[in-house]
Amino acid sequence: MADTSFKKLLPNLLLLLDACSSYRDLGLQLLLERFSRCENKLLFSPFREYLLRHWGSPVGYLPKNSPWNDLSESGLNMAKSWHHETNLRIFYALKTGDKDVAQDKLHFWLSYVGQITSSKLALGSVAQKMVQSQSSLKRIFNPNINPVAKLLGDTSQEQNALIMTIGKVVIIDFIMNDGCYIYEDGTYTFNIQNESQYATTYKGGLKEKYGKNGASIPIEQDWKDIPFLKILMSRYGIF
Repeated sequence: MADTSFKKLLPNLLLLLDACSSYRDLGLQLLLERFSRCENKLLFSPFREYLLRHWGSPVGYLPKNSPWNDLSESGLNMAKSWHHETNLRIFYALKTGDKDVAQDKLHFWLSYVGQITSSKLALGSVAQKMVQSQSSLKRIFNPNINPVAKLLGDTSQEQNALIMTIGKVVIIDFIMNDGCYIYEDGTYTFNIQNESQYATTYKGGLKEKYGKNGASIPIEQDWKDIPFLKILMSRYGIF
């Protein structure tokens, strides 16, 4: 069956699993394995929401009896990539005003989404209030499965940061004016697991690299220049 035909059938197949709940785990496993063989593995929101409802999150600690453990490595990694893709899409959607650069950044980072090993949003006060006021965002950023950090120390309450890791490399992107910072292992002092993060250039701040080297990818960078950006990432061992 062609990928497009399979994806069109998915909503009806999920309804069928609701009607045959005793076969749900096996059915979801087979559907995930089939989806992992699609050429385009990007997020299919109804499928991810169904999985979260019945299996919980694939990210973090998985109990021995979790159905996630019965998947192949490719199937599990794809499900994890949907978690990170959701964070990326929401982060860049928070951009106010001209969204062109945000969309260019999103397009670029999605080409690496299968390599992302962790992702987390650090939100300023404006975005924090937005999350608390919208039930859909509160569900996505459930503190037990996808916690957000508070972003402190910036002059703008609309500032937000995306914290993600690819291998041992930590990447910090800011939604407003401050460029993107790439840290190799051992070159930063902040803790990406902290509940509060600081948008500052001093020790322990997400921009601590600025004082020595400036932003890894400056504000004025053209994010449509994919060949240049790919070369830059390769210097950090990311291909």
